[in-house]
Amino acid sequence: MWAFSVALSALLIYLLIHNYWPKRSLPSRKLVVGVISARDHFSHREIIRKTWGLQVQSAPDMELFFVVGDDCSVHPDDRISPYACEKLQRKDIDEYEMLSFFKSKQVEYHSNLHSAEGLECYIGLGFRVIHPVILKTLSVRVDLFQHLLETGGMKIQREDSPEYSAEVHIMLWDPEEMIESMLVTNEPYSKSDNNMYYNYRLSSPLFLPAGFEGELKLSKLIANASFCLGDDFSSEPKSHWVCDWRNYSLLEYKFFRTNSNFIIPWRDKCCLMISAEFTVADRQLLLNHEREENKRNQEWDLKMNDTTEAIEREWETYGDLMELSMVDVYGHLPYKVLGFLKWASHDYIASYILKVDDDTYVNVELIKKLISSDAVDIAEGDLAWWSVFHYHRSVPIYGKWADPAYPALVYPAFPAGAGYLMTGNLAHQVSTLHGRVTTTRGEDVSMSIWVTAVACDTRQVNVPCWLPHPTCIQSVLVPQLSIREIKEMWTKQIHLA
Repeated sequence: MWAFSVALSALLIYLLIHNYWPKRSLPSRKLVVGVISARDHFSHREIIRKTWGLQVQSAPDMELFFVVGDDCSVHPDDRISPYACEKLQRKDIDEYEMLSFFKSKQVEYHSNLHSAEGLECYIGLGFRVIHPVILKTLSVRVDLFQHLLETGGMKIQREDSPEYSAEVHIMLWDPEEMIESMLVTNEPYSKSDNNMYYNYRLSSPLFLPAGFEGELKLSKLIANASFCLGDDFSSEPKSHWVCDWRNYSLLEYKFFRTNSNFIIPWRDKCCLMISAEFTVADRQLLLNHEREENKRNQEWDLKMNDTTEAIEREWETYGDLMELSMVDVYGHLPYKVLGFLKWASHDYIASYILKVDDDTYVNVELIKKLISSDAVDIAEGDLAWWSVFHYHRSVPIYGKWADPAYPALVYPAFPAGAGYLMTGNLAHQVSTLHGRVTTTRGEDVSMSIWVTAVACDTRQVNVPCWLPHPTCIQSVLVPQLSIREIKEMWTKQIHLA
């Protein structure tokens, strides 16, 4: 009994010290503002300090911090994507003759080779062009070709009858429209890739510039007919497809389209029903680019050192930087915001927390009115956030917000990416997320997912004129501004005051 009493007393003392006392000693603020800023955006941070940020920093119950990350050690011209820090895998320039997306073969089935990827039927490939290429042929897998031939799927019949055979096309799409289509007939141009694919030559070669995003996919007129039939796709396959994906320095592979018409992220273990053959559009340009890699790396190392020194001077001068130990690329933006919320919740007792981007002008007077209004007067423990929210937005598969991993066609309601205000209690709840958390490429959507995960009963408040609108004289936030435009807005606001 004595030992139990001692243990209980020790536990009570521990809880008192680690829960009650630290919280009582933390500084209290009405508002903490986190400006999400790219590491080298020195001028953006400077103009904010001289304009609307000055109003925040001069208020006794408010704080403002700029949230930055670490440099990516890979030169931007050598990254697979502009939104991630992943280096291109270079190939010998002599290998760039006639290329295909991958090389494939069949091997005898063994249990250790069996995997879900081997049983899927992939009928589409999303990709992005890194270096210009010239597309010359489109291809269909031999076993699918034989199945279509045996079932009459390649007969071109125009009768208006539900029993006529389906026309099968290999199509190339960009985000807006179909740009090429090839009918699969019983007269292919050639065989390729270990005799696993039949090729269909385009009437004229198709130039795909750097930055092109699109999808190569199979399509047919009868939607309920299946592409994937036969022993190759049964639950107990006799053989296993092995694919060797290539050409990272020319293409970035993004996603697969399955036979059920779902989108899933690209994986190098998966094999496609279709392919294509192409050549390098400008061989000399690619050769020069690869030869200059060492020079680019040296220049990038110098720039990173200069940036680090400038960041250190900026911190010594202003003391308003929060530097996170993560690479500062767009794909990590959700983690930057989450890192800010964790830090702010740990170091302050804040009634409200505002997240904004560094190209956004904030009308601080309107923010003050909002958080002091009786209409939004919060009770202790209240969970709420304010912004303009977007509803029923489709999940994109192209561009900087591409999200092939999201398991639905539309996103949950999410706030404006330029900025949103939340109670300190809600920020604290989100900051308790540990381990692996679900994210999307968009930080605003990720935040909505997190809020739903930790506090599904959160109040969601749409603020009139949160962003500019023709019916609004002024708005709380004005996003996507240049440095000059931020300065002009500040000057205009001072004159109106």
